[in-house]
Amino acid sequence: MRIFVPKETVPGEKRASVVPETAKKLVALGAEVAVETEIGASIRRGDGKYETAGVHVIADRIAGLHEADAVLRLRKPPADEVPHLRKNCVHIGFLDPFNERELIEQLAAANVIGVVNRLRAKRNQAPFTACRSSTSIKRTLFLCSRVRWRPVLRASKTRFFSRTTQP
Repeated sequence: MRIFVPKETVPGEKRASVVPETAKKLVALGAEVAVETEIGASIRRGDGKYETAGVHVIADRIAGLHEADAVLRLRKPPADEVPHLRKNCVHIGFLDPFNERELIEQLAAANVIGVVNRLRAKRNQAPFTACRSSTSIKRTLFLCSRVRWRPVLRASKTRFFSRTTQP
């Protein structure tokens, strides 16, 4: 399985979708992981740390999207990138299917499998960050990489799966 992790493009975004330590674990599971150049700049992790973890660092974002079996990112994909996603690619990130109907329809038309990760807080709970859902994302990637799950994902009529993460 080829996983591509693009750099977040939203102004002011300080998080990275994957850190070198997590990428190393994905590589150990047999995944071929590629990240966009300078993905870890905001978290003080240089490209060398990712390369040491066995990750390919590439400068061409569009080529990474074309070649990926799975795309892992924090935020929704920009609309102009959706046509570049590979057919039957698994997109894992925080999508909002209820308020971003146009984007969801665009992903479905491109035959992209969307895995919706959303955060749900319990009542009277302090705010929490997306970092707490990283275990959920890792589990999703692991399940998608197993041969017996691929037919289920490919045969899905809706092509979108929802995973709710509770802290």
